[in-house]
Amino acid sequence: MKKIAIVGVKGHVGSALMELLNLKSYELLPTDKDEVDVTDRDEVRLFMQRNRPDVVINCAGITDPQQCEDDPDEAYRVNALGGAEHRCRGGTGQLQGHPVLHRRRV
Repeated sequence: MKKIAIVGVKGHVGSALMELLNLKSYELLPTDKDEVDVTDRDEVRLFMQRNRPDVVINCAGITDPQQCEDDPDEAYRVNALGGAEHRCRGGTGQLQGHPVLHRRRV
């Protein structure tokens, strides 16, 4: 059974994915900011090492425009750098051998 980590499971996309994938034969590893801080490289690595997901789907992000305007540094850390913690160097789409999918933020 494939293990799928869904990062940002409390958001719109993450919660919809949970519902959809819950109907399939996958072991789901739902996370959100309370479980894994996507801006903390060590926390992300620890989660990956402990859980060894086959696939990571990153849906984490700050999507409220006002919140982004009020705290642009935090928005950048979560939306840009936080996603980078799940990406592999060199654009291979893998992190420590795990395929990673990202929700694009506009």
